[in-house]
Amino acid sequence: MKYFAKVCIVLLVAVGIVFGFSYYYRQKKNNENIVLTTQIITTTKPNESTTAKADTVYYDDNGFKLFIDSKNKAYIEYNSVRKELIGFDWVLKQTPVDFYYDDYNNDKEKELLVLYSSPANDLNNSLIAADKLDFKSFHRYAALIKPVTNSAGKQDFNIVYADQNTWKKPFEQAINAKMNQLKNCDKYLQFVMDDNDVELKYDKKTGISPNKYVYYAKALNNDNKDGYKKFVKWSKGEGNYYVDKNGSLQLKIMVLAYYDDSNKAQYVGDIHTGVSINKKGSFTITPKTIEFIPKDKYVMPDIRNNNPEKFTYTLNNTSSNTITTNDNLIDWINASFEIQNGVNEQSVSFGELDSQIKCVDKVKITQTSIVLTAKEGFVFSDRVVNGGDYSVVIGNDNDITYKAEILKRDSRSVLKITYDKKYSREELKNVQLKFGA
Repeated sequence: MKYFAKVCIVLLVAVGIVFGFSYYYRQKKNNENIVLTTQIITTTKPNESTTAKADTVYYDDNGFKLFIDSKNKAYIEYNSVRKELIGFDWVLKQTPVDFYYDDYNNDKEKELLVLYSSPANDLNNSLIAADKLDFKSFHRYAALIKPVTNSAGKQDFNIVYADQNTWKKPFEQAINAKMNQLKNCDKYLQFVMDDNDVELKYDKKTGISPNKYVYYAKALNNDNKDGYKKFVKWSKGEGNYYVDKNGSLQLKIMVLAYYDDSNKAQYVGDIHTGVSINKKGSFTITPKTIEFIPKDKYVMPDIRNNNPEKFTYTLNNTSSNTITTNDNLIDWINASFEIQNGVNEQSVSFGELDSQIKCVDKVKITQTSIVLTAKEGFVFSDRVVNGGDYSVVIGNDNDITYKAEILKRDSRSVLKITYDKKYSREELKNVQLKFGA
């Protein structure tokens, strides 16, 4: 499997998980070239000579000069040889346009890489409002300019383009990918990818896949924020080229999720892959470079192999202080708890704490939920629960809430908030609870 990288899936709760995924072809494809859609343009004309007036220069470095003359024609100049680049005036006029000078085809000679833009307002308008800022209103394409010597022994230029058609067919031929919403916790979107000839499998009860390359992201809350929308389909959006901090040409492909109540898409994250130029001058997928990375706000931990040791930690409130409210409703709690080592139960005073945590008699924290028992005469607010206005946060602002419900035990009002998965005692060492706050 030539194109798959070794991926270590690590449970990351504090900062979320970075989804790693790389793929490669089976042995039967080893002798095939995955050639991306390219265009090689030779723009020289024998004995051509031009005189530029009032040039608008876009790049002038490393022996290259790219400019548009007063007649709106684009030219490339290298080693004092100047040639017209038909249609390249449009490329140079797009904003932003960036230039990079490096060896992109490993021939030990450097080429000029141009990253240019194309408007993408339609795609931006198809995203949910919360994701519009994550996608700029333009695509990013690439053009590689390389000086060559033609058959007549004179200097010429080859231009190789990378656009949307460059990556779509290879991915369709090489990758089997699907997204689904888990049955046992619909907060989770599951993204599974593998070679095109590998079957993707799912547990009938939970929807969890046992495949090797499985990744997770957060589904959208429903409009009432008391649950999650019903996922119906996914698609690949636009591919945008960029140069990473190491100077390598990269491609990121949008992954979009759709729900039953809207035609607007959730921009879940991107499939990233390296893009290189082979010695024939064609763009190719760089082996062992593909990975899926969700947007930070949608990062979810791996839910598989989730069996931390069971525990119960109880805090008993020794204070008689309360806050009198209308109908004795508890609708405002903002409190933090720290699980102490070596003990399972403690008596503490909530009397000096802010918010209506004073009105809570007991807090019980386990690997699956946090349960609050109200003092006698106080009742947790249905309005807060129905409005989804609650959270349990651990680590680096990681909201692990899945659902909340109000129960009644021994004539007391009880609030139970269930997590999106099981968490260890160490992961729950510091818990911040908000309810109607």
